[in-house]
Amino acid sequence: MNEEFVVKNCKLYGNSPYKIALIHGGPGGAGEMADIARHLSCTMSVMEPFQTALSVQGQVDELKDILSSALSITLLGYSWGAMLSLLIASQNPRMFKKLILVGCPPLGQKFAEETPKTRQMRLSPEDQIEISKIKNKISTTNQKERKKLFLELKKLFEKVDSYNLDTSLSEPHIDFRLDIYEHVWSEAEKLRKEGSFLTCLSSISCPVVFIHGDYDPHPCAAVWEAVSFIKNAHVVILKNCGHTPWVEIEAKNEFYELLKKELE
Repeated sequence: MNEEFVVKNCKLYGNSPYKIALIHGGPGGAGEMADIARHLSCTMSVMEPFQTALSVQGQVDELKDILSSALSITLLGYSWGAMLSLLIASQNPRMFKKLILVGCPPLGQKFAEETPKTRQMRLSPEDQIEISKIKNKISTTNQKERKKLFLELKKLFEKVDSYNLDTSLSEPHIDFRLDIYEHVWSEAEKLRKEGSFLTCLSSISCPVVFIHGDYDPHPCAAVWEAVSFIKNAHVVILKNCGHTPWVEIEAKNEFYELLKKELE
């Protein structure tokens, strides 16, 4: 396994040239892709950038600055990181070799409301009551307590986002930033309503691969909608898989085999 070391806003596994950069979700979920980074670093050098900017374009610019020294690198974007990868590739069409997008949320408003509806349907009555209590507390408490409550909320939704979670895996250390999430995601939702994400797709010139679980609450139909706007894209649907393939018992091995194939 490659040695790990940290530079400004980025963890590096191995030495240059770096073959792939892992773009985390959240927004504000720095560190959540560490397991993938360590797995891939057995055979290649990996970058794991951490986004800290408080705006969508700020995160694009920050990521471009971090990756500016990497030549023809592949981006592996997860969840919000998939959306961010599409944005930076649309603004810098010659910068990247390929995009591999995992669990990409809907890019257009047509399917945006399906995710919360699916999650709500999967929640037990007890969890629905608990979530309602947490949401009420979040609106009336201080920032430190709000972050704690938000992480409790996130944990409850992770259960319904997964098909068959591998509970034997150790949880990654995620330096979650609630301020980043609130600023960036509210702006991202506005851009989605305006159609900005779908509009940018025609500017992407590198190959794009969408990897999506059939049990992901983000609907597969939204991925197919996105593909119709991109010149060179294809989709792989993983069976018995939720939003995070590398923690799914049935899907994780197939997921890593797919990554190996796409990175050859």
